[in-house]
Amino acid sequence: MVGLLWKFVAAMMLLSSSVFAAFIQSPIPPSSRENYLQDSDRDGRLDRVVIKFLGTVTREYLDQMVDSLTFNWVDLNGERVHYRRLAKDLNLDPVVKRRIFVDLTDVQSDWMACTGLRLGEQEIGNFRLYLKDGSEYAVPMRERMAPVVRSAHLRSHLPQKQKRKESPVRDTLNVVMSESIGMKSGCVEFLEFKSDASGDVEVLSPLNVIWNGDSSAASVILDVDAPHRLMPRDSVRLLASCVLDSSENRASDSARFIPVNGFYPLDYETGDMVTEVTSQDIPADAPIFQLLFKDIDSGYPNKQEWGVGMNVLSVEFINAVKDVLGMKDVAVIDASKLRVQYVVKIYTNLGDFVVGTTSDVYGDDERFEGAAKRLFLKWNLMDGSRRRVGTGAYIANVAITVTYDDQLVYRSDVHHGPTTKIFGVKRR
Repeated sequence: MVGLLWKFVAAMMLLSSSVFAAFIQSPIPPSSRENYLQDSDRDGRLDRVVIKFLGTVTREYLDQMVDSLTFNWVDLNGERVHYRRLAKDLNLDPVVKRRIFVDLTDVQSDWMACTGLRLGEQEIGNFRLYLKDGSEYAVPMRERMAPVVRSAHLRSHLPQKQKRKESPVRDTLNVVMSESIGMKSGCVEFLEFKSDASGDVEVLSPLNVIWNGDSSAASVILDVDAPHRLMPRDSVRLLASCVLDSSENRASDSARFIPVNGFYPLDYETGDMVTEVTSQDIPADAPIFQLLFKDIDSGYPNKQEWGVGMNVLSVEFINAVKDVLGMKDVAVIDASKLRVQYVVKIYTNLGDFVVGTTSDVYGDDERFEGAAKRLFLKWNLMDGSRRRVGTGAYIANVAITVTYDDQLVYRSDVHHGPTTKIFGVKRR
């Protein structure tokens, strides 16, 4: 009887030790070649990490053995930030029993568009898996993220200024990619753009491209007379048929178009010829000059109204101010600190003074109605004694100054040379 009892106890001990042993598992190392970074929604931001192990992993294994996964990535300012995901954040792949994935969509909006494992001179990533027994594994990563355009900044010229010159005017698009890129053999173009006006998509054909050292950014020189011209408010993306990265990831034809943050260099317009119909009634109290706040596309000056026109508070105007002052794209302009000054003097073609005026406007003037306007200083074709001027050639000296918080942004006689404009007046 005693012998049977001892056999029963021994059997129970053996059984319990076997059950206990089932809960003591050996560490399963991650693969050294089959771990990937992914950008599932193709916005250029990491949103998924996939890790393959050298053996089958289960939910129990992850909960009992794994402490956390850590890595570094880049925030919106380009700074490296350390992240940690616990075992509960690691998900089993439903198909491949050796593979897990980590969903990072909850933080991807905090990150810069970056599809490689380097950002300039700094390495990023550094994925490490920590176990609860204190051991750790470096997890080598490969990236399967398609390169995208990170930002695009266009220095453009007003369409009205597209005149043939000995030195043709060129537009410049400064474009930054999410990583270093290369082009397939035989490709010249690497961008396509979508028109904000029509929605049409066209390949962007440059006159020249100047790349930075690691081919992650470029200055693209464009012809202002191209039949399909890139304009501020259009959008661009990499050309899928031509662009790939160092890991042979091809640019996606379903990637998002990135808005072109553009501006026209500050400029103004005056008319070349104005015609006044003498039979029209002129109000007795009509001023010699009028400062008008017109819609951006209102067409001033024109053949019936001469004056000085400039677009103020438009997106392009604000971007130009920021560019000159070295402000960040996200900076907010205080309209009350923005000042536009006009000084206009009219002379006959013989140099005799006819009339002149000045105008001084701040960006918070209620006549802007909180929106972009064509600031048009109109001359009603009268001299200083309010007499109508005759048909002939006239000379206008125009000086325009734009300042922000007392800092000079633009002065016409500095940026565009002499301010003398010759124009004609015709009466009929």
